[in-house]
Amino acid sequence: MRRLPMAGAVTALVGVVLLLVGAPAGAQDDGGADAGEPTTVIDVLKVDGLLDPVTVDFLQRSIDEVERAAASGEGVVGLVLQLDSTGSVVGTDDLVDLVERVRTAEVPVSVWIGPSGSKATHEAALLGGAAASFGMAPGTSWGLDGTEVPEGLLAGLRRDVPVDPISSGEAADLGLTSFPAPTIGDFLINLDEVETREITEDDGEVRREPVTQVRFSQLSLVDQLM
Repeated sequence: MRRLPMAGAVTALVGVVLLLVGAPAGAQDDGGADAGEPTTVIDVLKVDGLLDPVTVDFLQRSIDEVERAAASGEGVVGLVLQLDSTGSVVGTDDLVDLVERVRTAEVPVSVWIGPSGSKATHEAALLGGAAASFGMAPGTSWGLDGTEVPEGLLAGLRRDVPVDPISSGEAADLGLTSFPAPTIGDFLINLDEVETREITEDDGEVRREPVTQVRFSQLSLVDQLM
């Protein structure tokens, strides 16, 4: 299967996500999807720091690669940006191109701000507005924080981007987040494109776990230093 175009990419199987959502060992399968090899894949890209030329190019190429993999029948169903960024240092044209690329991608590109303490403010907030699905961990914030954006860009987004930064609770009250997502695991299992199955714990509680393979990636250390 074709890998994403970056050095230092880290591939993680479903077991990593199970730790994130807290599925215990010994839970019993309650049917649903087969327990064999996953047939679909979703990529999670960790994006932190300013949106600089290296990061923007990384995101553009990653979206291109996910689209190619989906079109060639490799089972790739989506891309999630795990976001913690306080703005952009690229030109207006590059920023507009990235936001539009997220909004119009041929596979769903979703954004989760997290973990707790993360932000998506100033120009980086636009990615949340453009995302197919959008979630925030508790203790995060999202908003333009006084940044002026290109005329007409806000009108083309999927959801309103607050002028002043707001919390995850405030975003939920305003109907701006897609669903509660305290962890990246919670966010993933609630995405329409992620296959899940139900398992029953020893105490009788039923919970969902992902069947779709999850691949975690981020910029290499060299690229981050650049």
